Amino acid sequence: MTERPDRQLIALAALLCVIVVPFVPLGTIVVYPLSLLVTSLHEMGHALAALLTGGRVHSILIYPDTSGVTWSSGGIRWIVASAGYLGSTFFGFVLLIAAQNGRMHRWILGLLLIWFLGFTIFFARNWLAITLGIAMVVGVSILAKRVQAAGGAMYFLLDFVALSSCLYAIKDLADLTRFSFGMATASGKTDAQTLADLTGVHAAVWAFGWALLSLVAAWLATRMAWRSADGTE
Repeated sequence: MTERPDRQLIALAALLCVIVVPFVPLGTIVVYPLSLLVTSLHEMGHALAALLTGGRVHSILIYPDTSGVTWSSGGIRWIVASAGYLGSTFFGFVLLIAAQNGRMHRWILGLLLIWFLGFTIFFARNWLAITLGIAMVVGVSILAKRVQAAGGAMYFLLDFVALSSCLYAIKDLADLTRFSFGMATASGKTDAQTLADLTGVHAAVWAFGWALLSLVAAWLATRMAWRSADGTE
């Protein structure tokens, strides 16, 4: 029987890399595809919320500058607007659960595979969105076959992607908060500003609320990865 990898050290190494990589030379090369991934998950969050609240998704577009847009109609608009910035954090949380729980990982990854496949076929409408969708389908397919027998390198990759998804969403939320306070200029209308128009509640309140929820989810995900070495499933 192979020895169980030291998940605490692996999780800590992944967390340190997530924090440090953006600030080292050539680190942006690593961060760029992760930023595109976070954008895709953000837009998927909008799309899923629209579908679950009775709306319709017309198209999802992802652009090389890491921006994206989801065109949808109907549904409960304040829920749809809220779902984007929480989508990538939720994905990171779910990915960590899949990596740690031998009984749950196959059906969790199976659901993700179905969703990514549906995103690619039915909603992605430009070359970058389609390419990212295919990459996610292939990645989840590989994980579904390999994660149960994963070694240290595979666990590191899982933790790195999952924690990046959580923490880069929080970075985006920090930028959104600066936009809401007028400390920076957004190139377009933010989700927080959309919610402010819908509800009359200031955009900064929504931005802080999302940031708090994402921080809690990121903390729980990191704690789960840190404590997974206790051998419990």
